[in-house]
Amino acid sequence: MEAKQRILKEHFRVVQTLNFELWQLTDLWAASVSNRPPMESFAMSVSRENLLGQTMLQLKQSFSGGGDPFKLPIKVRFQNEPGQDMGGLRREYFSLLLKELFTEAFGMFRYNEDVRLYWIHGHADYFDSVSAERKQQLISYFELFGNIVGLALYNHTLIDFPLPLFFFKLKFLGV
Repeated sequence: MEAKQRILKEHFRVVQTLNFELWQLTDLWAASVSNRPPMESFAMSVSRENLLGQTMLQLKQSFSGGGDPFKLPIKVRFQNEPGQDMGGLRREYFSLLLKELFTEAFGMFRYNEDVRLYWIHGHADYFDSVSAERKQQLISYFELFGNIVGLALYNHTLIDFPLPLFFFKLKFLGV
């Protein structure tokens, strides 16, 4: 099992490196055509007061501009705060963002006191009882949730993920 993990880890590192190099070549060409400097990282500048809204906006702008922020290392800066992202700000950003997404206010997850884990708040009765606008909002939150988890994993950032084990098997392993 240990050998398989090492092989998979090395494979992931190689794929990530190749994706980044391909991104650099593509961006270098696009930068030369449009007279702009090439991008070296995906810079997120967010305020703590509107963390979720600004994240959604910046991801949407990045994708609509023809970019793919998932192929770049992420650099986070909190507005009106000093500090350079050497890993700590990125970790704090993901932690705060996921903590906000797990709150009951968003209606995505419910906390189960007995097992101290969150469960997806997705039974059919719940979705049938909300408006079409709210359904669309929930879909965008779940897409953001998936993007954030993927971005954190791609950037080798450990995150607190208080979901039951079967969720990982079901969603990530296809079991």
